[in-house]
Amino acid sequence: METIFLYELTDIKFEDLEEGKIIKGDISPEKINHPDLTFTDTLKFEVVVEVKPKKIFVKGKVEGEIKLTCDKCLEDYNFAVNDNFEYVFFLTKIVVDKKYKEFKLTKDDLEIDFIENDTLPLRDIILGEFFLNIPIKKLCSKNCKGLCPVCGCNLNKESCSCERELKSSPFAKLKELLK
Repeated sequence: METIFLYELTDIKFEDLEEGKIIKGDISPEKINHPDLTFTDTLKFEVVVEVKPKKIFVKGKVEGEIKLTCDKCLEDYNFAVNDNFEYVFFLTKIVVDKKYKEFKLTKDDLEIDFIENDTLPLRDIILGEFFLNIPIKKLCSKNCKGLCPVCGCNLNKESCSCERELKSSPFAKLKELLK
């Protein structure tokens, strides 16, 4: 089994792919320029490509560290990604009958993708795995205290003497009706 080593995140032409080819990457953060992801550590990946007559099976693993901003305290922190993935690409495209504006996808259809040109979108696959691993609620730690709602200081780093009065609920009037 032959191995290709990449030092830049690029797509791969089908002519360079053979049965069971392994693609490995060890890419420094400076060489990855993406507007939405900031890498703080070397991006490492290993991808095994299996080429069939009308399908391409891609199986691999990505490792790296990206910079995220905490949703509570607004501080930047490093988030490690270490994930395995599998994709199936078909070398044809979906043909939709023009009289139908919609068509139903099955669960199996959602796990595949279609390629129309002669290039494996390796860059999109690898970066997509990082986007899929970003948590919905980004927290620098489980115990993040956030910002003071009065003065705005970071409660993880300092304490303040602001009075944080809890306002009554907008449903408090409804509770009075039950009495």
